[in-house]
Amino acid sequence: MTFTRNFLTGIFVLFIFILGCSSNNSSLTTPSNDPADQSYSFESDTNGHELAGLWSIKFDPESLEATIIPHRHPDAWIKVNQYLTPSINVNGVTDRVWDIDITINNPYPVSGYDLRGILFTDDYGNWLRNPDSWTALFDIPGGVFLNPFKAYAKEVFSREFAPFSEHTENYQIFFPAGPYLVEFGIIVSSPTNCSEPYSVENFTQEILSDEIGSEALISLDVLDWQDDVTSVNITAPHITGTPSERFTLDAGNTWSLTLVNATGIPPGIYSSIVSAVSDDYPLFDFIDIEITAAD
Repeated sequence: MTFTRNFLTGIFVLFIFILGCSSNNSSLTTPSNDPADQSYSFESDTNGHELAGLWSIKFDPESLEATIIPHRHPDAWIKVNQYLTPSINVNGVTDRVWDIDITINNPYPVSGYDLRGILFTDDYGNWLRNPDSWTALFDIPGGVFLNPFKAYAKEVFSREFAPFSEHTENYQIFFPAGPYLVEFGIIVSSPTNCSEPYSVENFTQEILSDEIGSEALISLDVLDWQDDVTSVNITAPHITGTPSERFTLDAGNTWSLTLVNATGIPPGIYSSIVSAVSDDYPLFDFIDIEITAAD
């Protein structure tokens, strides 16, 4: 996935579009210069999601080391900082991109499902370059309301995070300047898989030119454990000139749409946002739409 200058613009347009149907579960924060002293309060989630930990990760550009710092949490939470435990290994730093592995261990005889490591967006432009998808669950103040995540145990049946197991995912984090600090959270579904779609895959696109009125068929697969996806939309106003366009279900997991270049946008690659909804909750992803010069 290639991020373009349209990235943040698309997020804010989408925010207006789905404001009525998204669940931003953050409420209050207490400002502090010390990440360990910062406390967030979250409303309960009704879709079986649990917040299984919240940490700050500090990076030291001189020692090339990373330190993970647990946040305080209200008594209403489960003992999340002991429930799932992350550890970090720094693989290297290239062109302000920190390549790290985050391993999560489950030390208890209880399974979780669809575990996701969220790297929250912030006001400094620090961002994850290799996300699996995006979510609005348990958003915290700062940045935008969508946050990228890495999914764990993807190779395991039903993405079960089994008792006494551990799984590792790679994170490539870009720091345009500083501070070298990110907020990291773990969410997990219990007692079974998440109710929303869990992946958008196999995106294809026909040729779309820069002529106004040019059309191209696009398609993608939306994977959902319950096979009850109700709608799939694309937010690409820079191309379509509309707030959103709706896909049509073809067969199985495949959805398609005839995309129209209504704005005559010039040749280039433009990030656009897909929202796939089931059980009234969306999964978000970004797809790259390529515009070519007309013959």
